[in-house]
Amino acid sequence: MREQFVDVLQAMGDASFAEAAAQGSNDELVYDILDFFDDCGVLDNPEGMVGHFLYIDEVKLVRRLAALVEEVVANSSLESWKALSPFSSDLAARLVDRT
Repeated sequence: MREQFVDVLQAMGDASFAEAAAQGSNDELVYDILDFFDDCGVLDNPEGMVGHFLYIDEVKLVRRLAALVEEVVANSSLESWKALSPFSSDLAARLVDRT
């Protein structure tokens, strides 16, 4: 599950993905990403994922990710996608370093 989470973060961290998503031309991938988050519940309850595929010190970062994703869902502007993209990339790199 951690590897899937990293894959999703890396996809969201791609700068071209952010621009395409803001323009609505990446809708299928965006829906797949949102489905992943809904299915695994990591954004709703990161504390519940500790020991499964998160470490306790990663919870705060995932809470920030959840806020950024919430902003994108509420306001699919280029600015919100551009805020989410580098954070996702950085979080993916942190998670990979610990696998």
